[in-house]
Amino acid sequence: MPSKPRQRPIWLHHILRACGIRQDDFAEMMGVSRTAISRWLTGRGGLRKKRTLVLYRFLAGSTAEAKRIRRWLEARGVSPDFVYQPYERGKFGMKRKVPVKNTITLNNVRSFIDELAEKKIMIKLQTLRHFGLRRSPFDGEIGESADVFLSEDHIFIREMMLEAARYSGFVAIHGEVGCGKSTMRKGVVKALRDEDIQIIFPQILDKRRITASSLLDAIVMDITDDKLKQSMEAKTRQAINLLKTRRQNGLRQVLILEEAQLLNIWAIKHLKQIYEFEDGYQKLIGIILIGQPELAARFDETQYPQLREVTRRVTSAEITGLAQEDIGRYLKHKVQRVKGNPERIFTEDAYPAFARRLRSDNGTGDIINRAYPLTINNLAATALNMAAEMGEPQVTGDLVMGL
Repeated sequence: MPSKPRQRPIWLHHILRACGIRQDDFAEMMGVSRTAISRWLTGRGGLRKKRTLVLYRFLAGSTAEAKRIRRWLEARGVSPDFVYQPYERGKFGMKRKVPVKNTITLNNVRSFIDELAEKKIMIKLQTLRHFGLRRSPFDGEIGESADVFLSEDHIFIREMMLEAARYSGFVAIHGEVGCGKSTMRKGVVKALRDEDIQIIFPQILDKRRITASSLLDAIVMDITDDKLKQSMEAKTRQAINLLKTRRQNGLRQVLILEEAQLLNIWAIKHLKQIYEFEDGYQKLIGIILIGQPELAARFDETQYPQLREVTRRVTSAEITGLAQEDIGRYLKHKVQRVKGNPERIFTEDAYPAFARRLRSDNGTGDIINRAYPLTINNLAATALNMAAEMGEPQVTGDLVMGL
C-alpha cells in the first residue's frame, strides 16, 4: 500500500501575503499591535500560548478574512490543515525554521460546537409535532421583555450598563458571538427610555471610520434639530453647550456604541475626551461600548500602552457562558414561553449534558464555556430533531452527549 506523501508546512506569513491581507489589518483583527504581530511572525517575540489561542479563534471564525484563508488552504488540498509558526528559538538564541507541534489545527478548531456558533439550526415541522409544540422555542423567541432570560451575571452586567447611563460612567461590555449582547442592549435601551434618558447612537456603519467629528455629529443630531456647525472648534462648543443645558435641566444622556472592537485607537481616545466633558464636578455624558472579545484587548495596557489613560477610566465586563445550573432554567424558560412542557421534552440528565457538551479545553489547559444563548439554542434544536428522527419520547443526556 503506497504511503501518503508528506505534507509540507504552510507558514502563516506566506498565507497572509498570498491572500492579500496586510500585517496592519491582521494585527487589527487579532486585537494586538502591529509591532507584536511583526515580532510574532518573524520569531523575535517567541511563542505565546495566548496569541496562539487568539489565532485559533480567528482562523475558525466567520470573518471574510478567515474564510479567505480557509478557501486558499482548501484550494491547495492542505491536509491535515496545519499552519505553522515560522520560527522557534533554538539554543544560544539561534533561530531555526521548524514546525511547532500542535500550533494551529483547523480541523480541530472547526468542531461541531464551533459550527453551532455560526449558523441558526431550525426545528423541523415533524419535530414540533413529535413534542407537541406549536412553534419553535428558539425562532423569533424575543418579542417582549418577559421573553428574555437573564442569569445573575447577566443581571449584574445589565445593571452596570444602566448605572453608566444614570451616573455618567464609562463601561465596555464584551462577549463572543451569540452570547446575548444585542438582546441585553435592547433591554437596556428600553429601560433607559422608560427613565427618559437620552440615548445617542452613532449610526456610521463602518465603525473603523469613526472620528472625533462623527462622534460630535451624533451627539448634536440626536439631541437637537439645530444645524450642525462646520469647524471642529464650533462643533465641539455646540455639543458641550447642548450637554450642559440638558444637565442643568436635570436631564441625562448616554452614548452607546456596538461593534466597538472595530474602533481605532484615535476613536477610543476621542471617546475618553468626550467622557471628560464636565460642568463643574458633574460629567455630562455616560459611555457604553459593546463588542466582541477583541474589545477586551483594546484595554490591555501590555498590548496598547498608548491607551492607558483610557484603560484606567473604563470598567470592563465579559458576558460569559451560562453556568450549568442556569442552562436548565434557560431551556425550561424557552419552552414555557411557547406554552410547551419542558418535562415532556427533556429528561433531568439532559441539562448537565448540555453543560458538559458546551465546555472544551482550549489546548492550554483552560476550560472554555461556550454555553451562550445561540449555541444552546442550536444544540437543543439539533438534539430535538435527532430525538424526533429516532422516535425517542424525550431528549436524554446520552443523546446530547452523542451529538
